[in-house]
Amino acid sequence: MSRALAIAVQLVVFFALWMGLVLKADPWEVLVGVPAAALATWASAVVAQTKLAKVGPRLRAFLAFRHLPKLALTGTWDILTVLAKHLFTDEKAPSMVKRVKYTRLSDSKEDALERALAIAYTTMTPNFVVIDIDRETGELVYHQIEETDVPKLTVELGAQP
Repeated sequence: MSRALAIAVQLVVFFALWMGLVLKADPWEVLVGVPAAALATWASAVVAQTKLAKVGPRLRAFLAFRHLPKLALTGTWDILTVLAKHLFTDEKAPSMVKRVKYTRLSDSKEDALERALAIAYTTMTPNFVVIDIDRETGELVYHQIEETDVPKLTVELGAQP
């Protein structure tokens, strides 16, 4: 019974996310949203049962998300500043690839989660694109348009600036 309840809750959550993303209660959105939520629930169950994604829960890793709103604003400002310089002066964008030490490199589920979140969260910011976490050299490799410090959320997830 608890498995069925978990599936039902997940279906409702996926449907609520769908409705939250489309921001309208149009009958067509409901008609498309229900199968989309069902597909997402099924896919989630397949991944969970086959253990394709071996990640472990670590609440503090998810909490690094709290830094994203500020980074979205500052990163957007950085990109717009570079764009303005590029358009109105002879100064070109100082685009660069950088490397920083990275510590969460083990095969544990918790480290796998932190690597995935470090890549996802950091790449969500406008001024960063994570290229790789090189486990052999112990480095996180990323691209930036304008050089700034490594984001605090990336440091919380294992980067060593």
